[in-house]
Amino acid sequence: MYTSSGAAGQVPATRNPGFRSRHARSWQLKRARGSLPIVMLSIVLALAAGCPRNRQASHSGDASETTAASDTLEVPPVPGKRPGHTALDQRSSAFEPVSDMGLTAPINGPNSIASLERGELGGVPQWITLRGADASLPLLLWLHGGPGWTETPFRSFQQGLEEHFVVVHWDQRGAGKSYSPVVPRDSMTMAQLVADARSLVDMLLARFGRQKLFLLGHSWGAVLGLQLVHLYPDRFQAFVSVGQPVNNDLEDELSLEFVKSTALHRQDSEALAELSAVELPYPSRKAGAIHQRWLMRFGGMIWEKKELIDLIFNPHKLGETPEYTADDWRRRTEGAAFSMDCLRVEMRDLDLFAGIPAVDVPVYFFLGIHDHQVPFEASAAYFASLKAPRKEIVWFHESAHFPHLEEPDKFRRMVVVKLLGNE
Repeated sequence: MYTSSGAAGQVPATRNPGFRSRHARSWQLKRARGSLPIVMLSIVLALAAGCPRNRQASHSGDASETTAASDTLEVPPVPGKRPGHTALDQRSSAFEPVSDMGLTAPINGPNSIASLERGELGGVPQWITLRGADASLPLLLWLHGGPGWTETPFRSFQQGLEEHFVVVHWDQRGAGKSYSPVVPRDSMTMAQLVADARSLVDMLLARFGRQKLFLLGHSWGAVLGLQLVHLYPDRFQAFVSVGQPVNNDLEDELSLEFVKSTALHRQDSEALAELSAVELPYPSRKAGAIHQRWLMRFGGMIWEKKELIDLIFNPHKLGETPEYTADDWRRRTEGAAFSMDCLRVEMRDLDLFAGIPAVDVPVYFFLGIHDHQVPFEASAAYFASLKAPRKEIVWFHESAHFPHLEEPDKFRRMVVVKLLGNE
């Protein structure tokens, strides 16, 4: 039922023979030109804001020894063309529940944990949600995508993970509940976000008396995740990358060629007419919006469950989300646009092929075979070149860029199998 591959990173066939025949070897590229995907969710988030992807292994890492937060923090070398920022704010404070700004539903059990908490990371108030059937379960820190696309409102899709892990959802600096107009724009850098994440990891390890935790990142969160495991491998048992972005130029080329070849394959006259004026680099924002619109229509962001597209743009339609107040929904919308605007250049200039050729923790790439938002060929190419003590791809055949939403049961099962070694 589940298709996976080892180090070879073989790419299964898709349902668009015209496109696959043109790109049968594109995933084998060893280096890409340019940088990280600006097509990723930039247009999606801008539109949502009202403006502009063998072996079952068990990783045990709990220990009585704790890892405390350090008073000093080195500047992480951000992999890309531009030098990393060096002025990092290291001020942090413990996370504590704040009941008058949202709640999370209780979990039955004598040692369960269900807590919505606010603390300080890098001098900025930020929020986390911790949920698990038992506080002694392994820790799983979930890094949301975007930048700015918080995962907390969608946690119900993966609620089953709470039976196996203490799942920690973090609204990153400038995103969701952690957004505020007073968040300094000059603090919205990749280096500062990595520093925030490292501080949060150290707090969690100390609080729960652990030596390591599991890390999962989706899209933009997978970029942060790779930097974390690259810089601080001693803190992580394994890393799950979902829809891994790697290089903007390569991904834009693959995504646009998919859209154009699909329009031709379907003889869609409207798409062909609109896409005829779209080239790279985009001559205008309108051209990028046309690319994105047809990408969504052709299933490159969400494959078959089209109703999910509306929920991605309007997550308040999910129903009751007690963690988010009415003000928080506004913050989420504004924070998504703010985060993308602040991090756009760094995203464009980052190149993981050159910047992170190896990591020292096991890695699992979860890729949707229909993902052309962050094209799976590019992710698989990077996977093939990445050196790691253990690595594996898990393919999701009914998914595009959101396998945790499109195939939630399989996604949950695969996280448990790959990280814990059991069904």
